[in-house]
Amino acid sequence: MGGTAAASKLVELIVRAGFDSQLVVVLPESAAAARITIAARPDKVIFTGSAATGEIILRQLAGEIIPATME
Repeated sequence: MGGTAAASKLVELIVRAGFDSQLVVVLPESAAAARITIAARPDKVIFTGSAATGEIILRQLAGEIIPATME
């Protein structure tokens, strides 16, 4: 199971546990989707991916003071 499929399964389990379906959103794997989401000021970002991409995302989040968990 790839990263997106695993993340989607996690969201499915969260919803089945009774949480709001809008609590967790899996983004398309694109820079544009990330920029749009960061501009919308989410409550928190959880990122799994390369260190180089993670650094870019952290710089963008820092400017908006958005907390993040990076893996």
